[in-house]
Amino acid sequence: KDYITKLEQEKTQLQDRIKAQKDLISKLEQRQKRAPGGTTSPRLNNIYLLKTAAETNIQDMASEYSQNPAVEYAEPDYKVKIQAFPNTLPNDTYIDPGQNNVWSTGAWGQDYEDMWGLKKIEADKAWEISMGAGVVAAVIDTGIDYNHEDIAANIWINTAEIPANSIDDDGNGYIDDIKGYDFANNDADPIDDNGHGTHVAGTIAAIGNNNKGIIGIAPKTKVMAVKGLNGDGSGYDSTLANCLKYAADMGADVISNSWGGPGNPRLIEETVNYANAKGAVIVAAAGNETDDAINYTPANIQNIITVASTGSNDEKSDFSNYGYKIDVSAPGGNSKDENDQNRTFQNIL
Repeated sequence: KDYITKLEQEKTQLQDRIKAQKDLISKLEQRQKRAPGGTTSPRLNNIYLLKTAAETNIQDMASEYSQNPAVEYAEPDYKVKIQAFPNTLPNDTYIDPGQNNVWSTGAWGQDYEDMWGLKKIEADKAWEISMGAGVVAAVIDTGIDYNHEDIAANIWINTAEIPANSIDDDGNGYIDDIKGYDFANNDADPIDDNGHGTHVAGTIAAIGNNNKGIIGIAPKTKVMAVKGLNGDGSGYDSTLANCLKYAADMGADVISNSWGGPGNPRLIEETVNYANAKGAVIVAAAGNETDDAINYTPANIQNIITVASTGSNDEKSDFSNYGYKIDVSAPGGNSKDENDQNRTFQNIL
């Protein structure tokens, strides 16, 4: 009985295969009627893929074979890739929403790209290599709007902490620090009450290719919200030192500091060195005083990468600090223009 059942199953499967083959032949015959008249299908059964040693010059090899009268053509086996982000521009509102592979311009009346900073640093080429996956960047600032649609998915989460149980689960000295910590107000809610920190976080890690807003330089990096500045954008060295230590202890790979003040407080220098000794990369803004950066902390600390600002014309922004302590310059905003009383073009998205 089982044998008969098996034969019946095999018979049914064979009939199905025969029917599928007939359907395919019928479809091919119908499709052939659409082919342009007088066309001849090339023979593909006499094309060969040759394997050779890794050190072989493929172009030379193809050229040599092409000279053989018995060879119709010879060419390298080129590697291609999909035409989609990161191999094309992302579809974010201020990048390339129409997906024409053309940078969006004129969002506020300017005659250059909306995200001119990203174009200047050729971020689109870097994205083909890396978008920052696996990296955690701590943003020591006014906090981060961790609910923002263009950054919420890239907020760092302290997985060793259980939310809202009022217990310091990971034993780091801070209760319920799920998304970071607010050292300015000494609580576990590092929400931004100014906007500056969210801007910085977006510059670093705004989500890319989501048809919204902008894209960050490293759109797959996670940002740790470490609030050390209050709603008016100010904070004390002692608070910021705690921020630096927290970021280092909680595993930040990069620590961003877009704040500064005069002098050279030992406390800030010590905590920067603490983070540096743990392998963190610490970055700081040079400052906006049109002065030598050596006069401002944390920009003047040896173990910090100090960043000055340039404009869309690739020249130093007139407000940016300068001096031998500058390690790198990056897009940060245009200089003041006497014909632009509203400062429309002193910008950076």
